[in-house]
Amino acid sequence: MCCEDGTVLVDKWGNEGHIVKLKEDEEFEWSEEIVYTEAGPTRSMAPRPKKTTLELPLPEIKGDSSDYYRNIFAVLEGKESLIVTKEQALRLMKVIDTMHESAELRYGVKCYL
Repeated sequence: MCCEDGTVLVDKWGNEGHIVKLKEDEEFEWSEEIVYTEAGPTRSMAPRPKKTTLELPLPEIKGDSSDYYRNIFAVLEGKESLIVTKEQALRLMKVIDTMHESAELRYGVKCYL
């Protein structure tokens, strides 16, 4: 998933993957490295120099999905406020729908939030 502040690669749903962000304080210069593609050699498809990126682990998410349903029950009893708002749920649904559309079309699709 490409985002404004970086890219997220999720390999599996067990929190495997990483985040790649640009280092803001690093001077950027393209190298003269030649990359070989199916179409032949190219310099335009060369990867960014490693020193200009930062690779971070995915954040650890601790929680129990049952907490969500306990919260719904407490909200219905008037004891708590929603921990997941309808705006947050709609935002997530838009992201999921866009992911499915992108997979079906087999190319990137912009998600309008």
